[in-house]
Order: sequence, then structure tokens, then C-alpha cells
Amino acid sequence: MTPTAPEADVRDRRTRNTVHAAYGLYALSLFFGAPLLAGVVIAYLKRRDAAGTFYRSHVDWLIRTFWIAVVVAIIGTVLSIVLIGVPILVLLGVWFVYRVVKGWLLLAEDRPVGDVNALL
Repeated sequence: MTPTAPEADVRDRRTRNTVHAAYGLYALSLFFGAPLLAGVVIAYLKRRDAAGTFYRSHVDWLIRTFWIAVVVAIIGTVLSIVLIGVPILVLLGVWFVYRVVKGWLLLAEDRPVGDVNALL
């Protein structure tokens, strides 16, 4: 059953608000690590609701940001033994902030994230 226009508007508004919340949790994770997990769980749960809308690009952007950050954080942590990991972790922090700010600003403008598969 296809939702009517008012139902679709309500669904889109809820999806938009939830994606804003996920970006907020990602931003909070810069100070407290745990909100990142809540943010990625929300992103995964909202994937189906976002299908067919530009919100899907934001959900995919958040999920991809999470997994790349996890992998690079592990690599950076391991390489910290030989000191090269420290700059890797600093660059990861800068990259993470960039991704969150870029995505959140585009969401605020009701625009999709361009190439979701891009690292930057």
C-alpha cells in the first residue's frame, strides 16, 4: 500500500529528524565514544525508511563513515607502537569531523550527499 501525500510527508519528516539525531550522536562521539555506536545503529535501522529518498545517501554516508573510522582507528592504534599511528589517529579525527560536518550541512539544506562511496 502506497502512503498518501500527508503520510509520506510525516514519514519523511521523521526520517529527517532521525538522521539529524544520528549526525548529532556522531558529533557527540568526538567527546564520548559510546554515542557513535548508537548513531550507527540508528543509521542501520533507518535504512529501509530512507529507501527511495535522498535521506538514503545520508544513512549510507553515516554507515560508511563508521566502518572506515573503525578500521583506521584499529590500524592507527596498532601502529602507535612505532609512533606512526599517532598522526594516523589525528588525521582520522580531522577526517571524521569533516564527514560529519559535510553530511550534516547537506542534510540541513535538504540535499543528498554526493558520492557516498567517496572517502572525502
